[in-house]
Amino acid sequence: MADPDRFLADDPGVVARSAQEAAVVPDFADVVRRGRARRARRQAGALGAAVLAVVGIVASVQLLGPGGEAPSPAPPVVSPSVPDDIPTSAPSDVAVDLAGTVDAADAVLIDIATTPGTPDQRITLWNGGDEQHWVLATTADGFAHRRLSEVSAGTTATPIGGGRFVLRDGWEGRDLSIIDVAGGRPTPVTIARTKAPVADDEVPVVLLDGVSTTLAAVAPDGSGHEVATPAGAEALAAHAGRLTAVTSHDGAVTYHWSDDGGASWQQTELTGSFLAWIATAGAGSPHAVLEGGDGATLFPLLAVDAAPAADPTAWTRDEVERGVEWPTISGAWIDRDGNLRVLASINRQGVRMPVDGGVWRVTDGRLTKVASGDTGIAEKAEDGLLAIEDDGGPVLWIASRDRSVSRSTDDGVTWERFAAR
Repeated sequence: MADPDRFLADDPGVVARSAQEAAVVPDFADVVRRGRARRARRQAGALGAAVLAVVGIVASVQLLGPGGEAPSPAPPVVSPSVPDDIPTSAPSDVAVDLAGTVDAADAVLIDIATTPGTPDQRITLWNGGDEQHWVLATTADGFAHRRLSEVSAGTTATPIGGGRFVLRDGWEGRDLSIIDVAGGRPTPVTIARTKAPVADDEVPVVLLDGVSTTLAAVAPDGSGHEVATPAGAEALAAHAGRLTAVTSHDGAVTYHWSDDGGASWQQTELTGSFLAWIATAGAGSPHAVLEGGDGATLFPLLAVDAAPAADPTAWTRDEVERGVEWPTISGAWIDRDGNLRVLASINRQGVRMPVDGGVWRVTDGRLTKVASGDTGIAEKAEDGLLAIEDDGGPVLWIASRDRSVSRSTDDGVTWERFAAR
């Protein structure tokens, strides 16, 4: 972790921002491409292979897909690991211009975390054009004021309530601490080797070691313990009381879930080898697992496996309608009405760039576009969601062209803009 004393330096962060951005305005498409790649690496490290395909996208790649030639079969899900081209070292001893990195015109927003219901208490993670320096920006008042600190590449933040967040240090970080956006020294977290379910006042955090993953439960006082997970679990994730994972073996993918904090796990086997993307959903919600194809086109959606909340044994599989056009997915969740929605771009055979994009409702393999108040949602769909949080239902966060962030609490219909630095 960075020097804890850096959290105590209050930087209002408004002095040089306008001059810097006016002096150098890089091509936004290039910034978006780099942001997509970096965000995908972060997600890949945390969630497994479901989004590994995003890393290699550049503008010159010719999209491949159905329309004379179906996407080639994808490999089964593999254990999450740190991408080879990601810096894994701790923050450099070389002095870093923290404000200059965050406020630069080519800074890339990597992640966001907020206190549910109190979005002015939030954290954003940024890196600069060299991809080496990650900077954590924290605020208790919507970035009227802020604190900046250099952190290891791959650091994540999980809200634990009251303006406090659990930081996992680095891609392979097992060092955890709790910080408060109001200031003060971080609280170190100690994870006991004993295993128990996630308690009501604890938050689950995924720990990586390059070979396997561990799910830890962290309490507000800095204590913690491990949580039992299925053997060989990959792509561990947690949202609103639901834990999920996948395992792969013998040409099949098995989806695992727990709605009781890991006290018990249920599972269903899905036939075939494919990239699995688990739609974000809370405890008691329906289930949806998206099947993806050839990674050359991000995450081309091939089929959806789904089960209702009332009968999680009644699984159905619907292939997605495809022809000369097909969707590539950059976000998936169960909406407030229990339906599957995706953030997706529509690609067309022979056309390099997407021809449409936005939020879509998926029913029986058919995509229906959701009208959005954000006129730039088509471009943002390529970049993907920054985060899906929970505040009585899914809360979507997405980056905007001006390096602000937009939030939707109605499943992508309307969006509200917030400062991000």
